[in-house]
Amino acid sequence: MLLYLADFEELRIIQSLKEFNECQKLPLVRSLWLHHRDNIKAVQLICNICLDYDVYDLTVWENILNELILKKYVSFILNHK
Repeated sequence: MLLYLADFEELRIIQSLKEFNECQKLPLVRSLWLHHRDNIKAVQLICNICLDYDVYDLTVWENILNELILKKYVSFILNHK
């Protein structure tokens, strides 16, 4: 979770460890998408949260994958562990 907080800080998003831990991840990724979808770092963060916290919303995934393909970052998803 600390890596997520570092990413939030880099994106200038205020988020505490407790807030991140307790929040529902689907509304969080939707909000991140709405406000930060033009930033590839944020798209990668959204992707990671979805993968790590089992967020399976088809619209969110379609948007993430389209943006990663558009920005030629498709290898990012293929290399995720």
